[in-house]
Parts: sequence; C-alpha cells; structure tokens
Amino acid sequence: MKRDRLAWPILLLLLTVLIPSAGVMWMMREAVRNERAATNQRLLEAYRLQLEQAAEKVKDGWDRKFVKMSGRIDDQRLASSFAKIVAANTSVDSVILCDQWGGVLYPEIDRSIERVESKDDSQWQAASHLEFVEGDYLKAATAYDQVIEGYELPTHTLAAVLAKARCLDKAGERKGAVIETLQSVSHFRVVGAGESHRCAAYLRLLEVADNWTPTWKVAASQLKRRLVDYEKFPLRSHERRFLTKQYQKLTDDFSKFPTYDAESLAIKFVEQLKDGTIKLPAGLRKTSLADVWQNYSKESKLAALYRTETVRKTLLNLCEELPLPEGVAFSAAAPGEAMNHLVDVSLGPKIGDWQLGLRVTDGNPFSESSKQQNAVYVWIAALTVAATCVLAWLLLAALRRRMKVAQLKNDLVATVSHELKTPLASIRLLVDTLLENDDQEARVARAQQTTEYLQLISAENTRLSRLIDNFLTFSRMEQGRKSYDVSVVDVGTLIEKAVGVFRDHCPEASKCLSVDVQEVANVSCDSDSMVTAIVNLLENAWKYGGDEKKINLSVGVKNGWVEISVCDDGIGLAPRELNRVFERFYQVDQRVARTHGGCGLGLSIVRSIIEAHGGTVSVKSKPDVGSTFTIRLPRSK
Repeated sequence: MKRDRLAWPILLLLLTVLIPSAGVMWMMREAVRNERAATNQRLLEAYRLQLEQAAEKVKDGWDRKFVKMSGRIDDQRLASSFAKIVAANTSVDSVILCDQWGGVLYPEIDRSIERVESKDDSQWQAASHLEFVEGDYLKAATAYDQVIEGYELPTHTLAAVLAKARCLDKAGERKGAVIETLQSVSHFRVVGAGESHRCAAYLRLLEVADNWTPTWKVAASQLKRRLVDYEKFPLRSHERRFLTKQYQKLTDDFSKFPTYDAESLAIKFVEQLKDGTIKLPAGLRKTSLADVWQNYSKESKLAALYRTETVRKTLLNLCEELPLPEGVAFSAAAPGEAMNHLVDVSLGPKIGDWQLGLRVTDGNPFSESSKQQNAVYVWIAALTVAATCVLAWLLLAALRRRMKVAQLKNDLVATVSHELKTPLASIRLLVDTLLENDDQEARVARAQQTTEYLQLISAENTRLSRLIDNFLTFSRMEQGRKSYDVSVVDVGTLIEKAVGVFRDHCPEASKCLSVDVQEVANVSCDSDSMVTAIVNLLENAWKYGGDEKKINLSVGVKNGWVEISVCDDGIGLAPRELNRVFERFYQVDQRVARTHGGCGLGLSIVRSIIEAHGGTVSVKSKPDVGSTFTIRLPRSK
C-alpha cells in the first residue's frame, strides 16, 4: 500500500523531468546536426585546397631529389658514383647508371671473377699446360713463378701468384708455402682491374689460414676494407657482390654492408631486362619485380629503384614541414591500395599515379571544427537539462527524506512498543500472581515462589532499563549531543569491567566465556562508552550463539593498533548481510531477537562509539560456523 501511494508521485516527477528534457535535446540535436553538416562541407573544401597545394610541393620536391641524385654521377667512376648516391639517399633503395640510350652501364651482369691472363704468352701457356694437361703441379708452380718474374704488368703478375698458390695447394705442399705465396700480393701496387685479383688472394687466405690467426685477421681486414671503399678500390658489381658473400660466409661477419642490398636489388632489376636496356617511359613506374618501382630519366642517365614503403616514406617526408590542423595527417597510397582518407588527390603519372591524402589521427576533425559553432546550442541544452535535473533531484531528495523519517518513526514506534510490551506484561503477570492470595498463611507458604517471582521482575526491570538506555544513547548520538570523557586506559581494565557487566546481565554465560589478553596496552577512550561497546558485542554473541555456546574475548596488538575480538560459534551471517549488521534497527534473525530481546541498535551504537574514538569495527562470518567482530583502536603510549 505504501509503495502504491509513493509510485504515482515518483512517476509524475520522472515524467516532469524527462518530457521537457527530451524535447530540448531533440531540438538541440537537429540544430547541431544541420550546423555540423554545413561545417563539414566547408572543412572538406578547405582540406582539398590545402591538399592540392601540398601535392604541388611534393612533386617539386620529388623532382629536386632526383636531379640531386643525377648530379652525383661521374662517368669515369661509375662504381664510386653508385656508392655515393646510395649512401647519401635514404629515400632510394638502389640506382642503375645508364648511357644516353638507356643501356645499363652499372651494375654489370657477369657473375664470375674474370681471370686476367695473356693467352698469347708462351711462358703462361707452358705453365697452364703443366697444370691442366699434364697435372704436374710442382713444375707448374715453378713455371708460374717464372711468369711472375717476367711480367711487368701488376694485373698479370697477381694472376700468376694466384695460379702458383693454386698449384702448390693441389700438389699437397705445406700450408705455409701456400700462405706465403698469397701474402706476396700485398707487395704489388695495382690499380683498376688488378684489385679483383688482390681481393681473390685475400679471400683464398681466409680459406687456407687458421681462423683468428694474425694472417687470417689481416686478410679479413684488408678484404673488408676493399669491399666497402668504392673510391680507392674500384671493383665491378658482380665481383664485389661475390666477394662480399664469400667474406661473410668465411668470417661470420654479418655486419651491414651499406651497398650490398642496393647492389643485389640493382642486379635483379638488370637481369630481368631483355637486352640490357631500360625502355620504360620517364617517371615513376611499377617494375616486373614484386613491390619495386622505377623512376627513370634519359636526360639524367639514371634509373632509381624504390620499394613501395620507400616511396611512401619519401612522399610523407616531403610533407613534413607543411602545416596541418590538429587531428589529421598526410597519407600516401599506391594505386590499388585500400584508402581511408578524408580527402585525397592524385600525384599524376610522373609519380606513378600515387594518391596523397589526409587521414584522421586523433578523434574526429569535423567534430572538433564544429565545436565553436555548436557551443551555444550545447550550453543551452546542458543548462536547461541540468536545471531540470537539479530541481528534480532536490524534490526527490526531500521526498526520500520524508519517506525515511516516516519509516524510522514507524520502525521506532513498532520496536519500542514491542520491546516495552514484553517486560511490562511479564511484570504485570507476576505481580497479579503475587496479589491473588494476600492472606498471611498463603504468603508464608509461597515465600519461595515469591522470591523467584521477584527475581524475575528484577530481571525484566533490568532488561527494560537496558532497552531504555540504548534508546537514549542512540538518540544522543543521532542528535550529536553525545560527549566523551577521554583518558588513557589500560585495555585489561576495560576487559575486566566489560566481562563483569556482561556476567551481571547474563549470569548463565559465565561458563561459556573465555578471555585471552595477549599483551598489555593502553588506549585513549571514554571508559564507560568503550565498556558499553564491548558488552554489546558480548551480548550479541550470546544472543546469536549456538546450542553449546562458546564465546572468546581476545586482545592483541598489531602494527600500532589494539585489536579487541569477540568470537562466537553461532548462526553466522550470509555475505549479503555483512554490510548491514551495523545499520540501526537491522536484525538478522527476527525469531532470535524476539526470544532474547533487542531492538537492532546494539551494533549501530558500537560502530558510533568506535568511530568517534578514531577506530574501526569489522566482522568476519560464515553461515552455521560463527562470527568474529573486531574492534581496532589506536594504541596510546
């Protein structure tokens, strides 16, 4: 019935809030939507104009980079030019150097190290005959030695040294002789094609000498020095790649060679050309190699090779200094790639029809740009709804307070009526029984019964007094008129007083109570109030104890806090009841409350007293096992 009476006011209150709020929000939403659409259109046009300007700058920057690479070409030093261009440009993966007709000049396609020798020289032919026809390797080595002494060209001399070392190795001569022969290449001064033979000698030393010996280390150092230096030690592309690969295999030195990947990519590109000539039109074009693009210009005699991610990175680097609104960034996409751009433009066939666009990086730029235009609408809606909600909340709070006060009054009246009725009825019944026969003879005969009845009346009177004391204490606490006389008190003294009061209230509980004071400690408190709190916990444990009641009162000190625990073996508490036991008028089991008395204020009073002293009270419990209530108070020195 009460719920029915309250349902209609609450429903009307909700409708009063919701209907105007919904109307205001709908109108504001429509206004914001229209404004946002117009703003988005203006913003897209601004983005498109800004993107077109950026595209022109990107095209110019792309051309400048390509022209700059072309300016590094030296027709007399193609290998050195290749290394300089690759080393100086992180925006290119490799380059091809061409002639004016598109013919590839560097890198070459030949895969082997050329053997430089004079086929017409009689001494060389005789030595070759001994080695390859007769198989007399020692005589062939001697013949090659005569060739070394007779040649004046270092290139042919180095070839003869390699041949002599080869024959000594085939003849099974000691390793030292082979190494000594190969080491002699360091005494010859060579340029041009002769470097390949010197590098071959160092490579052979790595194969013959023991690892990490001084000879092996010198050979490895000299070979690596020549492989990375294109300026001082010119080698043909296929020679350098072969020597680099063998060097890494023999030394396990996989440190990065700056141009090795570029050489490899260039060779792959050249190998797929039909006649060694580039015939693609000028500009950036997709090659037959997977994920590789080519930018070619006959005038520059250069073809630059890019992987897809390199093209993307280069285009985005060209946009780095261009201003952009917050929340958007440039994005580049190859033809056919999925795009998620706000707006995009094509860079044209000169840059392979790549797309330059703007993508969202943080939030929604359209939403951000329309904030100022929509601020007025949003503030009006927010203030209207907020005012309505505040008024509704105040009204609802007032209604809830009235409901709560009414409910408390009803609970208080019902509880007081019931609790006062029981002891008064018992006292009246006992007094009426005593007054039934008031003659002298009956009084003498019933002296023993009278004593028992008077004791029961005294017990009921005590119960009634405790009940009234609890009501008065609760009333003072609720009104904030409860005062405490705080002093430093020994906890053991508090426990003795509380146990004495508890035994006076419940004489039959003496046998089931055990006390354990583990450590002497002092606390600052109101002695009488603290005794009341401990007694309330003991009476609660007695009231809700099991059939064979066991109550343990213990005191300990932990981390500067004095802990007073009351443990019982009673009916326990369900998890959902743990947070409610300290509420006023709350009783877990109404049947137990009716049997032993109580109005649900004991634990509420305990919490108020303990919190007023700067402490805490908590409970741990399991159904049908028991409960442990623990008071924690700051220890006083």
